[in-house]
Amino acid sequence: STTADGGHQPLGRAWLEDRGGILEDDFLEDPGGSVAGLLQPEDFSALALAPCPGSDSGGGRQEQECAVLATTAKRVVLMGAPSSSTAPSPAWVPRQLLRNVMGQAAPGPGSLALLDGRFLGVLDQSNSLLHVLDLQHDGRVINSYRLPHHRRDETGAWASICAGGGAFYAIEDHEQPSLWRFPVPMASLRS
Repeated sequence: STTADGGHQPLGRAWLEDRGGILEDDFLEDPGGSVAGLLQPEDFSALALAPCPGSDSGGGRQEQECAVLATTAKRVVLMGAPSSSTAPSPAWVPRQLLRNVMGQAAPGPGSLALLDGRFLGVLDQSNSLLHVLDLQHDGRVINSYRLPHHRRDETGAWASICAGGGAFYAIEDHEQPSLWRFPVPMASLRS
């Protein structure tokens, strides 16, 4: 991330859960057995920039920028500068857990998109679902949309999303992908 003066700040990693290096007892007793018991460390899997909640200067302009991170443990977390620190911190810290266990698989690269500076789209790539969260209301899920199956011979998987101009855009997950536009009725999101 970049600070207002052009300096760079790392995203803190200490808050990630340690899910690595521990093997189940069955695996230790049977070294030739399955590696299904091997746990992986939690890590970042997707990133989107978003305004920090409550950082409006009064003119509708957001003073601080935050980051929304998805992790391999299926968490979606709002990251930002520490709010109670007197000295500037070299790393952003978690400010809010927006979602815990979003979909069947961990959100992958390209699965987060910000619409209208307020609504976070989270693509559940395994189920072709687009969940829309309201960042001004603690990440509450406003709606979930099932994206259409675009090919008869496949499951209709989607690779990534982005947003702009009152719509989400999704790209298909296959060899010759097309870009699709999904207009969002903004009035229904704000109600």
